[in-house]
Amino acid sequence: MKRLRIDLGWTQKMLAKEAGLDPTIVSRAERGVNISAPSAKKIADAFSRAYSKEILVGDIEDLNVE
Repeated sequence: MKRLRIDLGWTQKMLAKEAGLDPTIVSRAERGVNISAPSAKKIADAFSRAYSKEILVGDIEDLNVE
């Protein structure tokens, strides 16, 4: 997940804004802490928009979903 974010030049705060999430959720996700399925979907959707291709939750390395 971190690689996708950094490749876009985004900070955790920027990803959180694009995903409509609190930055603490993005931080927890990058540390490997489980996050909710809806939050993970929002992150995947934000990456999909940024990369202009479909990115599924399962495509994101090290993203752990409850």
